[in-house]
Amino acid sequence: MQHPIRMSLALAILFSACGPEFSTLHISAPSSSVSIRCDGDSQSVNATDRASLSCLGYMCSSTLAPGSSECMSTATNPFLGTCVEAFFDCFKPVGSCSDGVWEDGHRIESAETETSRRAFFAPGAEEPCILEDHYNNFGAESRLVRRH
Repeated sequence: MQHPIRMSLALAILFSACGPEFSTLHISAPSSSVSIRCDGDSQSVNATDRASLSCLGYMCSSTLAPGSSECMSTATNPFLGTCVEAFFDCFKPVGSCSDGVWEDGHRIESAETETSRRAFFAPGAEEPCILEDHYNNFGAESRLVRRH
């Protein structure tokens, strides 16, 4: 039996070319900085600190949490009001996080594969709202796919 995350990711990538019901986000994080580009949008958002990804819920952090006062400032969270923030509308965890699970039930699940795929789930959801795959061997380039 194939892992459900792997199957969901394969289907999302397959259907992402089929129309506007899917959108993609491209993340480049070769060092401590990060650059994110939304498909269909010329806007690219740059952050000098990868920790700012915690404000989106992309990473589980003990210092920054989505919705915290620090994350409500563009100095800490350059993604506010951008296509990146809009992309994460379906995944807005609140509170502290441990092992990829937030207090409010949002969670990130990993599938141990050569491309380090992850799936982002809203509380109680059986299907992920965002799927991620790394498309280089070093994990510095990621593509996230979201169904609308």
